Amino acid sequence: MKPRVILALCSALCLLALTLMAQDQPIPPPLYTEFTDYEIPVFWANTIPPKRLRCLLGNLPEPYTTDDVEYTSLTLNDEIDVFAVISTTHPDFYPNALEGLVSASEFIEFYEPFWGTDYAFYTLSGEYTDGTSFEFEGYFVLIGHTPGDLNADGSVDISDVVEFVSFMFNGGSTPRDMIAADVTQNDSVDIADLTGLIDMIF
Repeated sequence: MKPRVILALCSALCLLALTLMAQDQPIPPPLYTEFTDYEIPVFWANTIPPKRLRCLLGNLPEPYTTDDVEYTSLTLNDEIDVFAVISTTHPDFYPNALEGLVSASEFIEFYEPFWGTDYAFYTLSGEYTDGTSFEFEGYFVLIGHTPGDLNADGSVDISDVVEFVSFMFNGGSTPRDMIAADVTQNDSVDIADLTGLIDMIF
């Protein structure tokens, strides 16, 4: 058999193998919604000034487009309002997307209490201008409470010990993240948690 024939036959077999492999791969679901921040830490609920999350909607099923969405109808998890909605461009959505703001504190409280890091799901629902309702599911990475991070600044250090001592012994204000004050995670805040916090740092 001539070399050119062998080469053509090998190319055809490779193409066939790649086609069969592609057919075996699951087709990913359409992307209708996502946050601009893929990872959302729970301490964002306590930031000053209050943080806003940016939620995107697009790639809508035919015959609808983002122009057909009733902006004021959008809610997350059936109870959190999406506001200040605008039309924008984003590489994950064609030809454009809707971007709305969501209160980080309201959204994060929906998942409380949460420790560790894991995927979390949400729903974005609303109506088209013709009255048809829709609901799409999205996901993100939720970064839970860090034991000992009382002031909710994203780190555990001596400032958290000072805040703990002030709260427990000197009549100081309640820590910004009381859930994180439960260092031993036994559903109560006491001297054992302070001891555990000191052990963590020193």
